[in-house]
Amino acid sequence: MTQELTRAEIAAVLARQGFARDTKPKVHAEGWTGPLGERIYLKTGNRFPLVIHPRHEARLPVLLSVPGVVGSPKRRAHNSNFTDFPKRMHTGNTPIAHGLDFGFLSAAAMEAFLGALSGKTRTVTPSGTEEDIEAAVDLPERETERQAVIAARRGQGIFRALLDDYWRACAVTACTTRELLRASHIRPWRESNNADRLNPDNGLLLAAHLDAAFDQGLISFADDGRILLHARLPGADAEAIGISASMRLRRVAPGHLPFLRRHRELHGFP
Repeated sequence: MTQELTRAEIAAVLARQGFARDTKPKVHAEGWTGPLGERIYLKTGNRFPLVIHPRHEARLPVLLSVPGVVGSPKRRAHNSNFTDFPKRMHTGNTPIAHGLDFGFLSAAAMEAFLGALSGKTRTVTPSGTEEDIEAAVDLPERETERQAVIAARRGQGIFRALLDDYWRACAVTACTTRELLRASHIRPWRESNNADRLNPDNGLLLAAHLDAAFDQGLISFADDGRILLHARLPGADAEAIGISASMRLRRVAPGHLPFLRRHRELHGFP
């Protein structure tokens, strides 16, 4: 299983990228300043340790679309030591400083993230999705929500991050090479409401060849996770691309079941 960079490894990348550590860092929130003045913090622990200013929230779909970037499920970290960040009400009776927290699967992913944060790099939009987005008439009015839903159709953003965090590898093969994995909606994006477009229960993280077959309805999955091969997929062709009748989902949660049933109905599985 691919491991996220540790706090110490992230600090090393920051130093290589020209960030300067505070001369008197606080124990629970170590402050760093980038070459262009960007303030970030490293919180205690190795889970999603990098924290950026919450003004970047509108750009979350772009930042989370960078391969190897993992956003925390809660999206926000709160710590009174984030002294350069704004405050908001959280669990206590007084406002507390907060930011957006992230982890990284590699140094290259973190470097690309920092480039996207500064606007120096661009992300690639996969092809074959724009017709659905153009045809959608029910997208959210709020721009941040709208962009999150659009990014989900592109296999990016919050939806991809949630699937990365849940599955950690291909839902069938356990392949961990992120570049080979696709965030696949079970019930198609075009017929889902906006909540289900972002619902991780409506998603599988699949190796590219399985994603292509699943998207076309050539394979599906039973409620117990067993793979189902459609009659339109000859056994010899399935075998040629590494799909076998012995495959199954590594786990199935109750929330997956209605979406799996709908996928089978749409594609004519018994």
